[in-house]
Amino acid sequence: MTRFSLLAALLAAVVLAAGCGGDSSGSSVPTTVPKGDVAVVGDREITVDQLDKQIAEKIRAAKIAKQKLPKAGTPEYDQQVVQPVVAALVFRAQLENIADQLGLKAGDDEVHKRLQQNIDQYYGGDRKKFETDLKRYNVSEQEVAAQVRLVVLQEKLQKKLQSEVKVTDADADADVKAYYDQHKSQYASKDSRPVRFVLVDTKKLAEKLRTQLENGGSWKTIAKKYSNDPGSAAKGGQFEVQRGAVVPQFEKAAFALPVGELSQPVKAPASYVGSACKKTCYFVIEPTGAVKKGTQQSFDSVKATIKSTLMSQRQSSHVQQRAQALIKAVNKITRYAPSYRPPSTTSTNSGG
Repeated sequence: MTRFSLLAALLAAVVLAAGCGGDSSGSSVPTTVPKGDVAVVGDREITVDQLDKQIAEKIRAAKIAKQKLPKAGTPEYDQQVVQPVVAALVFRAQLENIADQLGLKAGDDEVHKRLQQNIDQYYGGDRKKFETDLKRYNVSEQEVAAQVRLVVLQEKLQKKLQSEVKVTDADADADVKAYYDQHKSQYASKDSRPVRFVLVDTKKLAEKLRTQLENGGSWKTIAKKYSNDPGSAAKGGQFEVQRGAVVPQFEKAAFALPVGELSQPVKAPASYVGSACKKTCYFVIEPTGAVKKGTQQSFDSVKATIKSTLMSQRQSSHVQQRAQALIKAVNKITRYAPSYRPPSTTSTNSGG
């Protein structure tokens, strides 16, 4: 990973998250956008100067990465450069607004600790390399810390919303048991059996190798030299076959043969041609042990796992619904200057 990945990763995280914002239509708040501002979110102003600086950083980062951006002034430039940066700046203001509303703060100590963790991860803890990249990208450590603060706030917001999900033990136990009964097959292992096999292109070669193996030929040597399945070939053809996990032709022979008996050449399905073999594909299979019967995991043994899964599902659903409601509310106090309004915004209340 390159040393400047920290800065690139932070920018990408903010731009990605910016997709949460957007249309401010439907607002009943008659907020106008002061001259010199790109947008306002409540009482938070996003200035043209802030936008210009962020765009300059984006252009510089693209140049370092040897990425060609559209020519300034073109519709493509607006779509690929200007609007994503506007969205990122608006998202930051919206997130800060939501965080204030919920009483969430990212303290200086937390931000400093996270920034140091990032420096350790991306720069091996070498501050000189980090500072070199700051100069290279023409950004200050304070600007990077601001992006880190945004990431910390996002995490706190997610945890806050997750913590709002309350489930009683009785309710949880009933749901867990119902889930187990409905998905019992997921907690059962299927029959399996140890085998050895080779996979070759032609029936003639399969018959030749079968004869050699029947006469005491070395599985290790033959599999390594001839088999088209590299995984098992490296292990002398050894493989643990499980019901339902292999093609029917292989499964039928593997579970039907007595231990130590070689199969006749088994034709593989057409899907093997072009991937493992050229025109045709044949297995020679030998079971090396008895069939191991599958087992059913008891409810008590998987109860905790299922409970955790269901809790995560509930939290995810709740977080999504709450986030949508918070975003809808903050969109109502978000206004854009006409020339920076996102294409999806249709509100006639946006100030200019």
